Amino acid sequence: MLWYVAIIAVLNLGLGYLWGAYVRPCPRCAKARAMGLSLLAPTLNTERDFRAAPSESVSVADLVQESLESDTTISPVAENAPTTEPVKPPVPLDPATGLVTREYAEKVLTQLAAADSDQLPLTVALVELAPIDWIGEQPNLVIDKRLLCGVSNVVRQSLAEDHTVARFNEQQLLLLVPHEDVQHATRRAEEMRQRVASTEFVADGRTYQTTVTCALAEVSGERNGPKLFEFLQEALGEAKRYGGNRTFTHDGSSPTPVVPTELSVAPQQLAI
Repeated sequence: MLWYVAIIAVLNLGLGYLWGAYVRPCPRCAKARAMGLSLLAPTLNTERDFRAAPSESVSVADLVQESLESDTTISPVAENAPTTEPVKPPVPLDPATGLVTREYAEKVLTQLAAADSDQLPLTVALVELAPIDWIGEQPNLVIDKRLLCGVSNVVRQSLAEDHTVARFNEQQLLLLVPHEDVQHATRRAEEMRQRVASTEFVADGRTYQTTVTCALAEVSGERNGPKLFEFLQEALGEAKRYGGNRTFTHDGSSPTPVVPTELSVAPQQLAI
């Protein structure tokens, strides 16, 4: 009976040892395993994400080809961008009147009078403004300049868009009239002369009136270059000798007066 009890006790001790050593989890080991799993969780997640993500590897050849295509591709904006035209230099203007300068007008005259020019016939006119008679008063240079500007506006009203008006001298204007012979240009000059004479120029509450004297010559082989301006000055001097407010032409031989024709020009006022 004692042997039976002893055997049972030994078996119980053995089973208890086996249970405690191999079957029942150790608290310390369980805690260590839990800490190890928590430390390994980011790695496991990363590996899981990496395995789940599709492969996006790009070869070096693909990268080079993509770079070449990006360099050679032209955007729609660049392809449709307008070509830049060369910037033209500004036209020189006279500061007092706003007209083009004499030097510029002479260059234009050279181009218009070229032998192969399609601007012929071409007529050139020299217009001189009569000075104001400051009787009993001191001459007012400011009013003189403003009056010249006012007359310049009236002259431009009598010309076409392709005509040129320049300040030639102190009180003189140079007109370039392409596509018109001296006969047609003379009628235009007469209308301009009569329009200036019928205009009251208003400045600082006062009205002023003035007149212009005109000389015209048609450009040709013998009436060109410096000789042309000699003819114009000669015709202008002869018109002034006749009292001014007249129109003369020059045919290369001598100045010829133009018989004034009464045109229907309405009086007007112009602030200057």
